[in-house]
Amino acid sequence: MTPTTDQLQQLETTVRIELARRDVNQFCEFAFRGPDNQAWVQQAFHREWQALLPLEGPARLLIGAPRDSAKSSQMAVARVLWELGRNPELRVKIVSATEELAGNLVAEMQRHIERNPRLHLVFPQLRPQPKGPWTRGELLVQRTSLAKDPSVSAHGVLGGGVGGRADLVIFDDVCDYRNAVQQAGLRDQIKGAFYETWVNFLGPTGRAVYIATVWHQHDLTMELKAHPEWLKWWRGARDEVTGRPLWPDRWDEAALARREGEIGVRTFARQYLLRPVSDEERTFPEDALRACEDEHFAAGHVQAPEDWPRYAGVDLAASLGQKASWTVMFSAAMDPESRRRHPLEIIRKRQPFPATIQMILAQNRQHRYRLIYVENNAFQQAVVDQLSAEDCSLPVKGHQTGANKYDEGLGIPSLSAGMAKGSWLIPTGGQPHQAGCECGWCAWRRELELHPHGETSDVLMAMWLCELAAREWQPPSFGFEVWDLEADFDDD
Repeated sequence: MTPTTDQLQQLETTVRIELARRDVNQFCEFAFRGPDNQAWVQQAFHREWQALLPLEGPARLLIGAPRDSAKSSQMAVARVLWELGRNPELRVKIVSATEELAGNLVAEMQRHIERNPRLHLVFPQLRPQPKGPWTRGELLVQRTSLAKDPSVSAHGVLGGGVGGRADLVIFDDVCDYRNAVQQAGLRDQIKGAFYETWVNFLGPTGRAVYIATVWHQHDLTMELKAHPEWLKWWRGARDEVTGRPLWPDRWDEAALARREGEIGVRTFARQYLLRPVSDEERTFPEDALRACEDEHFAAGHVQAPEDWPRYAGVDLAASLGQKASWTVMFSAAMDPESRRRHPLEIIRKRQPFPATIQMILAQNRQHRYRLIYVENNAFQQAVVDQLSAEDCSLPVKGHQTGANKYDEGLGIPSLSAGMAKGSWLIPTGGQPHQAGCECGWCAWRRELELHPHGETSDVLMAMWLCELAAREWQPPSFGFEVWDLEADFDDD
């Protein structure tokens, strides 16, 4: 008797379910869907990751891979759910740079266990424990063990553990911009927490997986890359020998080239080619920034006497009508004696042309600038013209930028020499802003620390224009001369 179409489809589903229970790659392709509701297709490198992690330990696996290569989805979500389905007694800890980030991964697992019908076709018994914790911070699935540890828990790397043990620890993006670049002192704290706290949750047969995109050459990720006890999978978005894309169906050469053009060569090299930031490559080394830091002032609360001369630099959005681009106005006062620049206000907004005009006029009424430098490339000259038409007494001057902004002696890099001698004040007092804050002050600090590797440089451009305004303005009667940036801060 010939089977019907429905019977054949049912048989195929039954076979796929059984294969999914046995093989994690079959499980990924059967149980998961992407944003377009299409089934996952395991790439060759995804299969390599899964094959490198054994079901029994001890095991230590480091995966260094580019952004948007599905590292977390593969190893911190799908793999953990597959292993819990096979062994509900498993105890897993997810450790990220912050508890919130780790909680996002646990919450994703929570949603799959609650609402993914294909997962339940494979593992029908994978359900919440009725009286156990069931939050974005802890999950307890139905199991026979009375162990105190939850099935899955989320932790920030510097938050410490809560006791107990783990069979598997997933370290997912433990290093980030803040703890690897912005606050260099945290790098050693991350390493200490990793070795002294998190590795010690594992017993003799415990397993650890560390997945990351690189940040700094001296962070934990790069240290583990050199550690002889860790098995490494390390590959960028382009093959170093052949140049072929790692994931051509998603990131072909044209897509990679567009992204490289969008975020810059050096940022692309770090995030997609796994080449970490080094202090030697930074425009503003850590020592230069520390020379400018002042904990007596908080961001946005720097005070300066009324008689100190004030200057401003304005970096305009990429086009007058493009609301997605940032316009930045950087205001600073200069101490007439030490000639140290005190940043008073950093306005960073996405706004249309008329709002930018009114912003500059309002800021001038407040600060009474000696000189304002405004970028005037191409159509941006219209801003300068309009400002002069609105207020003929406004001390505004257009400055055409191009390759000169990269010049070691005149461009943004020229700021570094003076900053190494404390030419600018960087406020570090007060309560720190939240991670990922997009205010002008936080953007300024990020750009200082990442230039020329950062994704943006709008605030640095405005700072540089402000600096040029201060260099050019010659006080008419105060008795000091036009000065050179480096000469002002030379040692006697």
